[in-house]
Formats: sequence, C-alpha cells, structure tokens
Amino acid sequence: MDGLVIKNVTVIDKKSSNNKKVVDVLIEKGVYSKIGKNLSHKNVLDGKNCILTNGLVDLRAFVQDPGEEYKEDFSSMNNVALAGGFTTVCVHPHGPDTLQKKQDIEYLNTINKSTTVNFVPIAACTTAIEGKDVSEMYDMKSSGAMGVSNGNTPIANAGVMNRILQYVSNIDSTIFVHAQLDYMTPNWQVSEGLNNLKTGLKGLPNIAESIMVNRDLALAQYNETKIHFSHISTAESVALIKKAKKEGVKVTADVSIMHLLFNDESTLDFDSNYKCNPPLRSKKDQEALIKGLKDGTLDAICTDHNAQDKESKIVEFDQAEYGIISSQWAFAKAYEKLAKPIGEERLVELFTTSPMAIIGLKQQEIKQGNKANFMVFSQDQKWQFDSTNNKSKSSNSPFLDSEIKGKVIACGVEKEIKIY
Repeated sequence: MDGLVIKNVTVIDKKSSNNKKVVDVLIEKGVYSKIGKNLSHKNVLDGKNCILTNGLVDLRAFVQDPGEEYKEDFSSMNNVALAGGFTTVCVHPHGPDTLQKKQDIEYLNTINKSTTVNFVPIAACTTAIEGKDVSEMYDMKSSGAMGVSNGNTPIANAGVMNRILQYVSNIDSTIFVHAQLDYMTPNWQVSEGLNNLKTGLKGLPNIAESIMVNRDLALAQYNETKIHFSHISTAESVALIKKAKKEGVKVTADVSIMHLLFNDESTLDFDSNYKCNPPLRSKKDQEALIKGLKDGTLDAICTDHNAQDKESKIVEFDQAEYGIISSQWAFAKAYEKLAKPIGEERLVELFTTSPMAIIGLKQQEIKQGNKANFMVFSQDQKWQFDSTNNKSKSSNSPFLDSEIKGKVIACGVEKEIKIY
C-alpha cells in the first residue's frame, strides 16, 4: 500500500497535541504526512467511532521457534500480533536452547528484517534457564537484547538472583522476573483455595509468589538496581510493589490479560484452556490487579501469549501444558472490561508508552512528520473468533468460537500497513 488516509478517527495518545481530537490522518511513505481535516488519498479507511493509538507493545510472549515451530513461529506470530494491534513484541526464552547466546539474538535480528512486527529479544539470564549459572548477558545485550529473563522457570537461589541483579545493573539492563516458588507445591495445577478443593486439583498458594516478590524487592533495593515483575497474579504482590515504589525502589510490574479477565472459578469445569502459569487466582486477587493498574502500582498489561498444540491441551487437566494464545484478542477484551473502570487513556498507556519505557525505548507521539507506528481500533464492532480468522498455528484459547466486541481494523508501521 502506497499510502492511506484514516478519516474521522479519534486520536488517543496523551503525549500528542492531537489527543482526543477527531481528525483525518494521512500516512504516506511511512510517516504521518498530514493530520487535520478534509484530507484525501486514493486509499481511504473510515475511522468513525474508532480510536487511533500508537502500535501496541507486548512485554511478554513466547514464540516456539526454534524447537517447536509447529505450535508458533515468527511468521505466524507476526500475523497474530498485527491482527491484535501489536507492532512490538518482547520474546522470552521458552526452552533451554533459546535466547542463550549472541548468535540467538542475531538470529532474531535477522528475523526482524522480514517481519512487520519488531520482535524484541529478552535474553536468558541463566544457562539453559536452569537458574544456576549466569548467562552471557553482556554479549547478548551488545547484540540487541533489551532485557533478561528466565522464562517461566523461577530463580529459586537468592545468591544467583543477587548476582544477576548486580550484572544487569552494570550493563544497564532490566530483569523480567517470574516470581514463583514452584517447589512449595510440586506439579501444581491451579491456585490454592476453595475452588481447588472442589476440583481436587493441586493448588499453588499465593504466598509462593509473594515470598519471591518480597525477596527480589529486597535484593533490588540492596543493589540499587531496577527490576520488573512479569505477570503478577496476587493481591499480596500488588501491596508489596506499591509499598516498594513509595520507598523508592526502582520497580515496575505487569499483569497478563488472562488474570484481569478471569479468576479461579473458570477452572471448575476442568477446561485446560484456562490452565496458565501463574494460575488464575481468586476474585479478590483479580480485583486487586485491576485496582493496581488504575492507581499506577502496576505499569503494563501483557498478553503472555503461549501457543500449545492440541495434543498438549486435549488431555486431562493435570496433564495439560500451561499456556493460552491471547495476542489477537487481548486489547479488545481489555477495552471491553477496563476502558470504563480505569479510563480509556490509561488503558492505552498500559499497552503503549508505559511498556515501551520499561524496555528502554521511547515511543514517538502521533504527530505530523513522525514515523507511522499505529493501530486503529473499533470499540463497538463485533466479530467471531474462530478457525477461519485465527492467525495462530494453535487454538488454545477460551475465546475460540465465540463473539468478541471490539476489533482492530488497521495496524502497521512505516514498512507495511494491514487492513482487517
């Protein structure tokens, strides 16, 4: 497409002078060439009753390439992300052989040359993500890694975590922490509470997360370094992070879309599409997470997109793999549930400028002359999410074959624009 005018669209970008204005936006040669009224182009998109935002940013996703490309590869993830409005996706290590060395980061850099989405490498912070030996973080940062992570494997050893924090401080990086003591309940399936007693499934208590959050906050404060907690799930963790921020600890945190939409009541029917890591918590926890987003305790919403094939999900709940595909509908569902209670501008900020700042990048405002990196979202348009339009290679979503309110109708960057 050699250009596009988006007519009568409402800009939502707190940093832009066009914020909350209904305007026409002309995109030519990859930039916002004009923003105003009565603009024309041969390619026209009706933006009435739609919002225009910066391209969404996802702080946590897993792409099973290399190793399990049949679940999701970068080509399919590119399509999934764009359909969901995401133009930047942080990719975390999903196995012992991923994002381990300089060559792995360079591989992802090569992938980015052929994708519209910018896949941001979050490098493994321990060898084979075993939580024992510190990885080659400096080399990977020098090659373009924008942070470090141990994937979904907790770092149980406090000494190892302390060394990692010291290391990332020296190289001006950030660790994305999966705060969880799995060995409190080996082979856990759901959250501990009344509902796990009803099902008989093994439950992981809230304290398994809050103990780790408390420990790592203390270590971050001791080392005077920044720390980011990924997919926080409990009320206790929100309280600890809120207190730490008041005390001056350089801490940020995100929450996954699933923990905002659902609680542990969803696991009562043994539907493995609700099995995720960390587990869905209580309604009280869910409410605390939403409040934490509203008051600024929590800084971003991630998709935690994690594709699993049918053989990994259509089994007994206790045998099923953790994970949900969520990037394609995450913003739509977040908008439907949260736009009113936390505010439309705050919601957009949680998906754009705030996560971009966490990875150390600056997001350009929607302004005439700036490079185009955007999403157009219709708040009221309804669509059926099913096998005909699911962009993922996998189908492990609780929303498959259901109607979703709110749809991304355009998404793109300077090198490509997608219209849906």
